[in-house]
Amino acid sequence: MYGTVIVGNSPLFNSSLKRIISTAMGKETEFYEFDNVRSVVKVQRNPVFFIVYGSVLETECVNICRSIYGSGETMFLAFSEVLGKQDKKLIKSSKIDFFIPMNAELDFVNKLISSLFRNGKNTKNKELLMSREYLSLFRADVRDLTEKERDVLRKICAGYTNSDISTELGIKECTVKATITRTRKKLRMTSRHQALSFVQDLNHADVS
Repeated sequence: MYGTVIVGNSPLFNSSLKRIISTAMGKETEFYEFDNVRSVVKVQRNPVFFIVYGSVLETECVNICRSIYGSGETMFLAFSEVLGKQDKKLIKSSKIDFFIPMNAELDFVNKLISSLFRNGKNTKNKELLMSREYLSLFRADVRDLTEKERDVLRKICAGYTNSDISTELGIKECTVKATITRTRKKLRMTSRHQALSFVQDLNHADVS
């Protein structure tokens, strides 16, 4: 009998996780589900996986990971929407072993969970997690952009054309286009209109 802790408040997502994990382990699995980090307690069976989503970057979650499941062979998995460089540093310090994008295809999650269960924290998994297939699922956030890229993104959010941005920032229009191309790749934007979804992040970056 294997154990898995799941921290999150989505019954649908929990159900999908349990199905994937049960299939990957191929044996009877006992699940311990908690709605949030405040409700997590030590379980009787030392879990193979400790999975958290939605609150992984909270300091409270970091402390729980350290104090309750900070030792042993338990593997910490975190599902997250977006992870920037600063977030990755925090996850590393919180003893989270592997993080998975929420937008990952079920087939990929199946493959990853199966690999983790079979091989543990060894080189094969590190190779998988450094693969293009895995890394391409993540986008950067505005904190990972250069100052010029953020400036251009702000202008796009304000409705500026490439010509307007060139004049406003005093750079060539070809430079504006190249900067937009880099920014779109980093943020995985497929259209200019998607820039509006980063307005709040830009404002927060300005404050911090």
